[in-house]
Amino acid sequence: MQALGIPVSSPAHFRIVVIRDYLAECLRQMNQERLSSGAAWMLVRPFGRKQWIGPLFVPGTTPCWSCMAHALERNGWSEGACVASLATTGAVTQTLAAAEAAKWLLAGSNPTIQGIICEIDTADLSVTRHIVRRHSACPDCGGPAAVLVSPEALISPLTGIVTRVELAHSEPAFSLCIAEMSQLLRPDASGALFYTKRGVVTGKGRTPAQARLRCLGEAVERYCTQLHGDESRVSASWRELGARAVDPQNLLLFSDTQYRQGHRAPPRFDRNAAADWTPVRSLITGEERLVPTAYCYFGYGHAACGASSNGCAAGETLEDATFRGLLELIERDAVAIWWYNRVPRPELFLPNTPEIVSTLLDALQSRFAAVHLVDVSTDFDMPVCVAIGVQAGGARVLLGAGCAPDPAVSARRALEELAAHAVERGTPAGCALEAWMLPAPAAIPRQPGAATLEGCLERLRSLSLDALLLDLSKPETGMSAARVIVPGLRPWKPRFAPGRLYDVPVALGWRLSPLTEAELNPVSFPL
Repeated sequence: MQALGIPVSSPAHFRIVVIRDYLAECLRQMNQERLSSGAAWMLVRPFGRKQWIGPLFVPGTTPCWSCMAHALERNGWSEGACVASLATTGAVTQTLAAAEAAKWLLAGSNPTIQGIICEIDTADLSVTRHIVRRHSACPDCGGPAAVLVSPEALISPLTGIVTRVELAHSEPAFSLCIAEMSQLLRPDASGALFYTKRGVVTGKGRTPAQARLRCLGEAVERYCTQLHGDESRVSASWRELGARAVDPQNLLLFSDTQYRQGHRAPPRFDRNAAADWTPVRSLITGEERLVPTAYCYFGYGHAACGASSNGCAAGETLEDATFRGLLELIERDAVAIWWYNRVPRPELFLPNTPEIVSTLLDALQSRFAAVHLVDVSTDFDMPVCVAIGVQAGGARVLLGAGCAPDPAVSARRALEELAAHAVERGTPAGCALEAWMLPAPAAIPRQPGAATLEGCLERLRSLSLDALLLDLSKPETGMSAARVIVPGLRPWKPRFAPGRLYDVPVALGWRLSPLTEAELNPVSFPL
């Protein structure tokens, strides 16, 4: 610093810490002291092949050390990853760090290192920037009430929620991206951290850029649905909680026969045993209800009740995420009613096929012997489409589903999902073709569904259904996320308890009488 014309004194208001272990416990105390005094400080790691400059921590402006440590720890970084290095490369890194610090001291700002780890690969001199995001439950700086997060800040094996995003496939009107989740350590219900396999998410879209953004949206959804340890919980039995608690049976929807057989159902939920419950809000009545925490978050670990992605979505706003989650529930309920009842449904009627749908159909014709769009919409009056790709020889099919207020958009989403399955699984794959899957002769014009969340909720009210909202949003992701729960709606998986699965086909005139459980399709819907 002196060589750069910056006076050095002791004690110093600004401090550069040269250290091998960014998670060293001594840094926790220094972080708290600097937050209290408002003094900036900076880390440098001039060791190993990949050497680090920054972050520069500025209290009140950047995330703090605890925010960074949380990300590094959950993403599985350890000081042991460091190997021997040449003294000369370390000296170069320290000189660069001093120069960057001098820029901040002289200009009062340096976006290159403020809240950022600059990783220098001394083998090829490449530089990778790892953006530190504020942690919403940070014990030291408190986390943000609201924060702008760029999509690129989510991509980092050190500080992001995904290690990288790659373009897996691209053709006219369809692209597919894939990303690996960064998180390696997750808490269980007791708060203890355990190692877990890094998950993979995909995103599809018309262009590579759109697929990339959607892939990041899927990653945000996955991140927010994981148990983080800071969730609100109430511990009691279902019977003790009374009417506030949703009956788990109305969520899980296993039949008595499935419980007896055991091979497709967990143990019964014990209504007399204490369990953790999470507050949710009814979008119909505004009342607070309680749902088992194990049903709300992945990683909780409850033998009788587990989480699924059903009804989970990310969006630009909470209302956007909620609407997306509700559409997913409607889609999967409709698909389950069609699939397990084996009811032939008509082709989706599109009077004017949009160019994007035509282009997708043309592209899929090269992969399949035939592609059909089947209308499986139910009493929600919301267009739900299943795209069926018949493989060569006509014996097997791949399926995709979509739901949207606009019938053409529901068709596009179903075709995109079918295209993604074709890329991911290849052929031959899928399930055996049965005659009832193919479109029935008469196509019925399908009117658009409710275009707003409130319009969709009105339809739920008319069907005497409730909609429960759990706000899953984590400010450090820069997006909103929601879990929407509608007790009684079916997932894709076989859930054979009494209710809509048997009643809706009769109410809509698809069948004269309900099937018995033994008559339902025994084959699970191929996810």
